[in-house]
Amino acid sequence: MVQINNLDEYNRIKESNFGFLIIPDSDQNIFIHTPSCNILGDDNHIQQREEKFDSINMHWFSTISLAEKKFDKVKVCQECKPE
Repeated sequence: MVQINNLDEYNRIKESNFGFLIIPDSDQNIFIHTPSCNILGDDNHIQQREEKFDSINMHWFSTISLAEKKFDKVKVCQECKPE
């Protein structure tokens, strides 16, 4: 597990297209995404994340099973459907 602390780390993970991102939404649901997920890809989303990095707990995991061990109620993104 790696906590993502800034936009540079976030962008490096997205560019590597390896592993899985755990990102809470505004309703406190926790979703797992692939780094190439279309939901995460638009500039507006990245800009919103940059403005809120201090208050958003984003994490990167190498496998889904590791993410599920850390977070009990992880929901699968319906856009990228990570497996």
